[in-house]
Amino acid sequence: MTSSLVFKSDYSFYHGLPDKSLLVNPLLDVYPHQKEQGELVEFYKLCNEFYSPEFGMKYLLNINLYPFQMAMLRAILRHKFPMLLLTRGGGKTFMLATTAVLSAIMNPGCRIILVSGGFRQSKLIFSEIKRIYDKSPLLRSMSDTAPTISTDRCYYNLNGSSITALPLGQGDKIRGERAHITIVDEFNTVPIDIFDVVVRGFSATEADPWEKTKTLLLSRRDGAKKIVGNDMVSYGNKIILAGTAGYKNDTFYRLYKQYHTILTHRIDGQVKDHVDILGQDMDGEEVVDYRDYCICRFTYQDLPPGMMDLKMILNAKASMPITHFNMEYMTIFGDDTQGFFKPRDVANATSKPNDTNPFSVRLKGSPARQYVIGVDPARTNDRFAISVVELGTPNKLVYAWAEKGQKYLEASKHLRSLIRTFNTIAVVIDKGGGGMAVEEYMQLKELMQETDLPLFRYDDETAEGKEGSKILYMMDFTSSWIEEANVLLQKNIEDKTLMFPCDIQMGDPSDDVENTIFEVRELKRELVSIEVTYTKSGKKHFDLMPADGKTIEQTPKHKDRYTSLLLANYVASRFNKLNLDEDADMKKKYYCPGRIGGYIEEFS
Repeated sequence: MTSSLVFKSDYSFYHGLPDKSLLVNPLLDVYPHQKEQGELVEFYKLCNEFYSPEFGMKYLLNINLYPFQMAMLRAILRHKFPMLLLTRGGGKTFMLATTAVLSAIMNPGCRIILVSGGFRQSKLIFSEIKRIYDKSPLLRSMSDTAPTISTDRCYYNLNGSSITALPLGQGDKIRGERAHITIVDEFNTVPIDIFDVVVRGFSATEADPWEKTKTLLLSRRDGAKKIVGNDMVSYGNKIILAGTAGYKNDTFYRLYKQYHTILTHRIDGQVKDHVDILGQDMDGEEVVDYRDYCICRFTYQDLPPGMMDLKMILNAKASMPITHFNMEYMTIFGDDTQGFFKPRDVANATSKPNDTNPFSVRLKGSPARQYVIGVDPARTNDRFAISVVELGTPNKLVYAWAEKGQKYLEASKHLRSLIRTFNTIAVVIDKGGGGMAVEEYMQLKELMQETDLPLFRYDDETAEGKEGSKILYMMDFTSSWIEEANVLLQKNIEDKTLMFPCDIQMGDPSDDVENTIFEVRELKRELVSIEVTYTKSGKKHFDLMPADGKTIEQTPKHKDRYTSLLLANYVASRFNKLNLDEDADMKKKYYCPGRIGGYIEEFS
């Protein structure tokens, strides 16, 4: 009977494990009176979160955990408000999935809800749950249903408990849902007002409110100050926040800073008694107990060897802007004052669900609106990128698309479909790097449908008398034009004369809409990575922030989405000056005062 039996040969290669004399075998190192009479009861006790949840992971779910994952699992189970701040690829989705399943098994009747800014991320957690289900015969035997993934919700029922993933949207369709455990993944993408009003409300009611009330009243009668001991699992409902680091103006950083302050100062009591430390962000009447909080923070350097591909990490470090690398892999929140386009300005220019007239991305245009399309054709290692800006007060980015390795023919077909779908009055194309080829495809009859017309340059005198629309703008990227276009884009974002769509879906769940929202997010990431430097001649140079230890010239260029927006915004902002509506054929094709049709909200 030796405690070394706790760690089988699977863990023998780990360095830094405790001395064997300090290890306890939960199967053997127990007194006879501590063992349960029934084998099944004893097995349940061993698996329980109060005793050895790692045992449950191994023998219930057939999962081997790394030591750091064991520590994280215990931290999540022992606290009401755990926060997971992990490197990209650090197994965050896996940990959320395993925690949800084990909690559902060990607490019959437990309701668990998963949400994220995008429904796709919740589906990824459910895909992980499905993999656990497929490899664990014991889990399948206690399941009431198999994990089911559908377009508007995912659900899994087991041992009388339920795990449900819901699309967040604007929060109105899921308001009133109740859960004992709420898991919020990619917390940076969740609007703070929806989190505070809707998501927090999921876990506002106790799992057993009658028992809780009775216990509280009895404890007060007996003069007890504490109900739960310092080393016990934190009872009651739970909200788990998870994600990777973002910018310091994001919600995640604000909550991280709040949690960190509570833990650092070991705050225990009413917030109003600690205003000098906590500030004014929290309700003064709220009671805070630091024992309820924990932060699990792991960079790629903290993970065991072999878990992540080190060569891929080094490649990312060599090619990514240092700010992005630190956020993605070092869990360091980025400075929101860096870059030519400030992250806080982009965030302020992003539509919010609680705005007077919020808007989201569009897959088709409104008949009552006009649109400008910006195109950055793909080069050898870049993406063919498209941005669509809706004209108005303010102008709005409503669509973004990018595809790497796309042939000009296929990309031009997609561009044609967008021109057809949106009431397009201008197509702005980067003249270099494939722009001329795209121009030729816009005049190719084989790509046109019956109602399509060839597209010519707006100033092409040779097109006079030809059937077609003069709506092409071929931009030459001279240094003076690049500076003018970037300054204009910066001004429009700061003045909010160009707005970005909501980061969440506002209608029924749709994979196409979610993919478009993802592309907009990536566009904004590229945008805030742009910095300005000066050449030897004193001219401004706009490019991605250099990677760690690299010069701008040595940093790979992946800013195609940003460039497509630069093009679209330039022409959209100068709509009157460029006389885009001079083409009578275009006006005849796209505008008819008596035409009606479409959804009511499209005309708002």
